[in-house]
Amino acid sequence: MNLVDSLLDVQQVTLGKLILVPKICQTDDLVQAAIDLLRVTAQDHRIALVTHTDLISVWADADCIVKVLTRLISNAITFSSANSTVWIVAEPINNLHVPGVQPAVRFQIRDQGQGITAPDLENIFEAFYQVDTSSSNDSGNGLSLAICRGMIEQHGGRIWIESQLGVALPFLSPYLPRSRKQQNQLA
Repeated sequence: MNLVDSLLDVQQVTLGKLILVPKICQTDDLVQAAIDLLRVTAQDHRIALVTHTDLISVWADADCIVKVLTRLISNAITFSSANSTVWIVAEPINNLHVPGVQPAVRFQIRDQGQGITAPDLENIFEAFYQVDTSSSNDSGNGLSLAICRGMIEQHGGRIWIESQLGVALPFLSPYLPRSRKQQNQLA
């Protein structure tokens, strides 16, 4: 993503002007679209992209979710060393036992990067915030994770980071199985 696109996206997200056009999407199609956009970048950085996606229908703006996945995977590539792996997973999370919580899908992007410090974790989703990039292949503009947070929250989901030895950027997005009416519309 270039700086102009990032600035436009962050403006739409922060001003609440992001217009979602949700439809039924398949998680494997969303992941594949993001990987297709980053295949050359991953090869250039000698990073293997490995996917495991369950076939899950979600009610989401496909373009928006592909942008989120692309930004997260790109971030993982940027902060991974050569000859390492980035894993992309999509799996259902059924919260039927929790009142008021809908079933969801969890997308997880995990890399073999150095990890993120506790102080950085507190601010990582703020616009223009950057971690120390001295050990990465590249540096960004500090907007990607802020944009991802805004886009996921507009979908009613949430995003967070779990950082240990490697870095993971998982997020939740609404999960809605197809109804018979929706299945007939797609047939």
